[in-house]
Amino acid sequence: MLRVLVVEDHAPTREALVDVLRVVGYDAVEAASGREALELVTTSGPDLMVLDLGLPDLDGIEVIKEVRELSDLPVLVVSGTHRRRRKADALDAGADDFIEKPFDVGELRARLHAVTRRRSRGLADDPRRTYGDIEVDVEARTLSRSGREIRLTETEWRLLDALTARAGAVVTHQRLAATVWGPRARKEVYPTLRVHIASLRRKLRDGGQDPQVIRGESGMGYRWVAAGDQRAARDRTTVLHRAVALRDEVALLAPAAASGSPEAEALARASDLVDALERLEAHT
Repeated sequence: MLRVLVVEDHAPTREALVDVLRVVGYDAVEAASGREALELVTTSGPDLMVLDLGLPDLDGIEVIKEVRELSDLPVLVVSGTHRRRRKADALDAGADDFIEKPFDVGELRARLHAVTRRRSRGLADDPRRTYGDIEVDVEARTLSRSGREIRLTETEWRLLDALTARAGAVVTHQRLAATVWGPRARKEVYPTLRVHIASLRRKLRDGGQDPQVIRGESGMGYRWVAAGDQRAARDRTTVLHRAVALRDEVALLAPAAASGSPEAEALARASDLVDALERLEAHT
C-alpha cells in the first residue's frame, strides 16, 4: 500500500483528504506545516506528497524546492488558487502536477496514479518513447508518425524531448525556454517558443481546436497528451473514474459492513472492478 503525506494546515480539509485517501486504498500521514512535512519526508518514508501551497510557516513552493533537494518524491499540488502564475511556479519548483479544489475523488486518484506511474517508468531516462502511431527515439534522433519519418530542427528536438520526458504533465514556458535557450532565458523568448511549438504541431499533424498530441495550458505551458488511442483512453479513464466513485460511495455508505452482507459483497465487487480497470490502464 502506497503511503501519501498530506500537507494541509486547515484541519477539516486535511482530515477529509486523509479519509478519502484511505477509502481509495492509500495509507496516509499528516502534516499541518511545511517544516513538519519536511521532517516527515525523511522519517516516515512516504511514496507521494499531496501539498497545499498556503501553509502558515513556509510557502508551499519553498517546500517543493526543499523536497527536491532531499529526494525525487512525487509531489501533487492540491490548491484552491486559480492564479496560473502560482501553479506555474509550483511546477517550475519541481511539482509533478496539480489539481484544483474542489476536486472529484476519482480525478484525485487518477492523478496520483498517473504521477506514480510516470515516476516508476522513468520516462526521462528511456530514449524510445511510443505513443500510438507516434514513435520517438531521442538517442537516435528519429521521429515518425504512422511510419512516416518527420524531420525536426534542433530546437524542435529539444522541445520534443522535454515534453515527452514528462508526458501527461504540464511543462511550463519557463522550463521549455530554459531547455532551448538556457537557464537565463526570459519571458521575451516566449513568443518565439510559441512559434516553434506551432511548427512542431504542424509536423505532427496536430492542428485544430482540440489538439491530441500537444495541448496548451493557458498561461502556464504545454502538456504532451498523445496516447495510443485517444478515444479509447478517454473512455477507459471515464469508466475507471465511475468505478472508483461507485466503490467509494459504497464504502462510505457501509464502512463497517458485516462479512457476507449484501453491502460487503457490493463493495468487494466494486473493488474488483477498480482493480481490473487499473491493471488494464497500467498495461496500455
